[in-house]
Order: sequence, then structure tokens, then C-alpha cells
Amino acid sequence: MTLRTGNNSKPFSEGFTLVEALLTMVILSIGIMGILGAYRTSLNALEVVRDNTQALNFLKEKLAEIEKKAVEKQNLTQGVSRGSENTRDSELVWESGVQLLEFDDSQLKNCLNEVHVNVFGGKNASGFRLAAVTYVENYDAFYG
Repeated sequence: MTLRTGNNSKPFSEGFTLVEALLTMVILSIGIMGILGAYRTSLNALEVVRDNTQALNFLKEKLAEIEKKAVEKQNLTQGVSRGSENTRDSELVWESGVQLLEFDDSQLKNCLNEVHVNVFGGKNASGFRLAAVTYVENYDAFYG
């Protein structure tokens, strides 16, 4: 579409037509929507990483707490413990277990405890599970 002004018989050739402007708006809108979609995806990924990092730190704290109890009490109580911890954004459920390892060697009998800790969490239904296993000396067997 061209615009003629006054008595001038030349078409108005400067500027943009309405169709060109609308086409530009559509192309820019599609590009902005793509950028916003990528931004939202990156935010979701950051939330997952944050939740996993919180759970991993919580798992390390639980292991350290169990090892500290082993040193202070000079022995660990056998069995399974469960609990939960509320974080800023979600709830973490944990389970820990202590089991005395059995060896055939009489010198190693009752000297090690196997400690496992599981942490479950996540906002969505799929969630996640982190697990760790460590071994702690049974102080009664060595020093008792």
C-alpha cells in the first residue's frame, strides 16, 4: 500500500507499510516467546539443582551426626531411624540404619558398623533419592 500526498504524483516511498510493521511485530513476538520459554526452563533446572544440593548437604550432615554419636558414645545403636526436615522450599525425609558387620576372622569380629543414610525429597511427584554408605569403628571391639 502506498500513500500519495497532495499534487505530487510520486508514490510515498519512505517509511514502512502497515503489513511490514505487522509482520515485524509477529516475528519479534515469536522470538520473545522463545526466549521466555528458555528462561522458564532454566529456572526449573535451577530449582532442581537447588533441591538436590540441599538434600546432598543434609545427607552429609546426617552422616557427620551419626559419626559424631559413634565417637561420643563409643558405640552405635543398631537399627533404623527415620525422620523429616523442612527446608525453605520442600520437605526432606531421611532414613538411617546401623548394622554390625559380621566377619569370620575372630580378630575382626564385631569391629565395624555399616551405616547407611537415605534422603528422599522433591516438590514434584517423581522426587529424588540420595543414598550414602559409610563404615564406623565399633569402639567396644577395639578398645573395650
